[in-house]
Amino acid sequence: MRAKLLPVVLAILVLFSILQAQTTSKPTPSPTPAAPAKADDCGCDVPLPEVLATVNGVKITRQQLTASQARIKELQEEVSNARKRELDLQINSRLLDEEAKKRGVATGKILDEEVIAKVAEPTDAEASAFFEQNKDRIPADFAKVKKEIIDYLRNQRQSEQAGLFANRLRAAAQIKLSGIAVSPPASEADLARVFATVNGKNITSADVEDTLKPLVTSVQDQVYALRKSEMDVKINDVLLVQEATKRTTSTKALLEAEVLAKLPAIGEAQAQKFYDENKERLNGDFASIKVQLIEYLQAKAKSDQEQVFVQRLRSAATVRIFLTPLIPPRWSKPDPPKNTP
Repeated sequence: MRAKLLPVVLAILVLFSILQAQTTSKPTPSPTPAAPAKADDCGCDVPLPEVLATVNGVKITRQQLTASQARIKELQEEVSNARKRELDLQINSRLLDEEAKKRGVATGKILDEEVIAKVAEPTDAEASAFFEQNKDRIPADFAKVKKEIIDYLRNQRQSEQAGLFANRLRAAAQIKLSGIAVSPPASEADLARVFATVNGKNITSADVEDTLKPLVTSVQDQVYALRKSEMDVKINDVLLVQEATKRTTSTKALLEAEVLAKLPAIGEAQAQKFYDENKERLNGDFASIKVQLIEYLQAKAKSDQEQVFVQRLRSAATVRIFLTPLIPPRWSKPDPPKNTP
């Protein structure tokens, strides 16, 4: 059991970034309270072209993409906030590695002794008490969520114990903050910026950016997918309007003729077949979810028929797309600057 928990506790310790400890020689400067993250602090976006696509000569501009903006901002703020936390995470990770070397053991062994072994396993009674206190916000019976509650209580205790351990490591270390804001690099040279030294070893912008690469890549992929999806909807809308105009009809009448009129009949037999093929992934017997299954299959058939029609319109249209996937900066990591003595 303990071996399985080691990766979890390691993550908790490294991610425990709300520490304001004292060093052995002089107080470590407390970080200036971080301002709220902004999307443009993420260093994970590029200016969009004014025109994102043309449909038979009709332009779709970046100003027209508004529906996805709120979610894109949230995603980019995740990167901004992660970057603001990363310096503390790097410090904690360095201290843990140094402690492991000092003791001549693996980091897992230290965490086993300093965190896992000092945390009492939550009892069924404690889990039940937590459930009773929060059952208004837990839409399930206790028996179904007991394991998740015990896991949550265990992780909470491990987090607290890991914080105490991290505080002790910081109190015995020489930590110096440079005062440079942890911000995305504007150029390759910026990767050499030193944000802090831990027992004489530098933590640079390159260290931070290397750690953030998976998150940045994930966010960039999601942002592109959101923009692409919204742009495709805009393209489809333009095509529908153009086709309706060509036929001297309305888009509503066009969709009724090309989509609704061509939908297959969906009834109990189709719902039963779907249920039989997917019942291991469905909750409830057929009778209790029959109506929902019919509604789902009807909506899917409508969506499928819409796609068939739209693809037919696209194949006969001239569509040019200028929106491209986001690519993370491919800066090479610079040689580390000389460590501060």
